[in-house]
Amino acid sequence: MPVAGHAGRPRISPLGLVFLAVASVGWGLNFPIMKHLLTEWPPLSSRGLSGLVGAAALAMIALVRQQQLGVPRPMWLRLLLVSTLSIGGWVAFMGLALLWLSASEAAVLGISIPVWVALLAWPILGERLSLLRAFSLLVSLVGIAVLLGGNGIEAGVEKLPGIACALAGAVCTGLGTVLTKHFPLSMPPLSLAAWQIGSAACRSRS
Repeated sequence: MPVAGHAGRPRISPLGLVFLAVASVGWGLNFPIMKHLLTEWPPLSSRGLSGLVGAAALAMIALVRQQQLGVPRPMWLRLLLVSTLSIGGWVAFMGLALLWLSASEAAVLGISIPVWVALLAWPILGERLSLLRAFSLLVSLVGIAVLLGGNGIEAGVEKLPGIACALAGAVCTGLGTVLTKHFPLSMPPLSLAAWQIGSAACRSRS
């Protein structure tokens, strides 16, 4: 989180960097762990159960911090829509993608999320693609292709379902992110995260 520095210039909070590092490492570890769990559980059940546990933990932390867990009635539809896309779509499609792809292949395709956010923000939020942004997106796509090639991915017919699922998960998360900006959800962060993960996890297990 940026905080005020000298001469009014924002500086990055060390605690924010710690949270970013923990989130990045946890996101990366998620793929090999889930790939291993798929040898024991079906993809949707394993992903849904982990989501329910995470949502319960976040809800308890929110209560300890005395954050309101109730959802205003006008927000339910928006909450369910955004949760289904950004969390449910990611959880379901990535869980299925790991049936065909290795953990590293699924992770590389997953990091295409910012590309889809930028592309979808144009028609939905009116954030036009400048020449520099378009060039950056092109570089990002080329980088993803290079990473996949470096990992020796065999883009054969047998892996196409996994590639399609991974890209679908990334697109769903990108669309959910853009819609969160389009339909603001006025709730405390922990409470909002608990409801989003919990509702999406329930759909994954149903």
